[in-house]
Amino acid sequence: MPILRELNAVLTPPHALAPEIPLALHARYLGVELSAAFDHRTREGNFRDYYTGVELTHGKKFDLLLVTLDKAAATKEHLRYRDFPLNEKRFHWQSKARTTRESTEGRRHLDPTRYSVTPLLFVRERADERAGVTMAFRYLGPVEPDGADGERPITIEWRLRYAMPREVLVAGRVAG
Repeated sequence: MPILRELNAVLTPPHALAPEIPLALHARYLGVELSAAFDHRTREGNFRDYYTGVELTHGKKFDLLLVTLDKAAATKEHLRYRDFPLNEKRFHWQSKARTTRESTEGRRHLDPTRYSVTPLLFVRERADERAGVTMAFRYLGPVEPDGADGERPITIEWRLRYAMPREVLVAGRVAG
């Protein structure tokens, strides 16, 4: 047990957001599965599919930070945000290019407690698992801002409540 905990290979700390939100820490979820977990539907009643960016869910109580580490070469330069792990409990992240510190989105990112928001970090190594198959996001848990710089985009260092799995840290260093 102590070795597994140190390597963070299999065991995860107990964690629950709310009884009605069935997410397991460090598990992988497709975008539509996240939508189902938060019961986030389109006007037609279908579950949404999340890809990247920030999704506000559950009555705007949660900001889902959806990150793809390895940006595709085809991605336009202004969309190549610098998102990567700094260590097992810190993550470097950039907001959307248009986000200012005074915008509603910027204020939610910089001071989530004031707005009763819990930011949740979801990371995947790349957009596609293989041709035509989307890669699932790894749920890394709640995060808190711990330093920010600039705007358009705002660069934020998030402090993770739980250490990320070693393979995410390694994949992020390779991609970054």
